[in-house]
Amino acid sequence: QPYVSGSIGVGFNHSHNFVITPKIFEEVPAPPFNGYTKTTFTYTVGAGIQRAITSSLYASVGYEFADWGKSNLAAADGQTMNSGLSLNHLYTNQLQFGLTLVA
Repeated sequence: QPYVSGSIGVGFNHSHNFVITPKIFEEVPAPPFNGYTKTTFTYTVGAGIQRAITSSLYASVGYEFADWGKSNLAAADGQTMNSGLSLNHLYTNQLQFGLTLVA
């Protein structure tokens, strides 16, 4: 039998420890970006099928798309323009397999 799923929530995306490593010895290293936690809206949507193997055991296969929201770093020390690096949205695509035992 087919199914659909979904969820909404709040994400606390914490970005930290991003450092630019110089590629040549003579290069002046850039200061590291500062960590930052962004509170953001998150959601998932999915669909799949489930089939009974026995009267108490079910197998399922499905797909789920998730948007985990925005994430960004704070500006580096001494940075005077713009802000830190940012990621507009973090998306994931999942193929899910499941076994359910009904007791």
